Amino acid sequence: MKRTMIAVAGVAVLMLIAEVANAELLTYLNNLSSTFNINNKSLSVPQFDTALGTLNSVSVTASVNTLGKLGLENTNPTSAITNRYLSTYWGTNTTNGQLGMTLNSQTLTNVSWNVLNDYPLNLTAYDGITDYTGTSGFSATYVNTTDSQVINYSLAADLAQFMGTGNVDFIVDGSAYGALSGPSNTSTFMSTTGTANVSVTYDFNPVPEPGTLVLLVMGAMGMLAYAWRRR
Repeated sequence: MKRTMIAVAGVAVLMLIAEVANAELLTYLNNLSSTFNINNKSLSVPQFDTALGTLNSVSVTASVNTLGKLGLENTNPTSAITNRYLSTYWGTNTTNGQLGMTLNSQTLTNVSWNVLNDYPLNLTAYDGITDYTGTSGFSATYVNTTDSQVINYSLAADLAQFMGTGNVDFIVDGSAYGALSGPSNTSTFMSTTGTANVSVTYDFNPVPEPGTLVLLVMGAMGMLAYAWRRR
């Protein structure tokens, strides 16, 4: 009987240790989407408040994407554009740029492009709708590129930047260059959009709730006292 009660008391102590050591996860998300240029825009997430517990590690998932589209609509009501190339109307087919995300000058993710494309045009006379589709319109995606990285932090020096009651600021910066123009009786468009996403997950040991801690301690002490009296 004595051994049984001591064993039960030991289980209560183990339950207390498990309760104190149980880790939890806390995740924050933020994102932006904007046409270029994107000049040092901030993606902010809350820092880890150490009043919640002890921070063990941080996992950051950072991603950026660039999507570029262009189009030409033949608005001439009587004349078609056949067996021609977009470069006929566009002096250069080169578009270039970059988009990246940093944290305290550390590059987390980055994309860049230098696209040289040409497109055949076989368009009828204007179909009455300027939508860059149909028989008199043309559109294309000239760039669609993504970079996504997962960065894990566990060293005390790295974790310090994530702790506090303020924000962690991820900086998104990028630029894009290109131009599209057509002859008379045409309508053209060109757009480049950048998106950025960040996810920050804090792995931490929470501060035990006072009520739970008191109950576990009292239970362990009671079982130990009972086992002592039964000796």
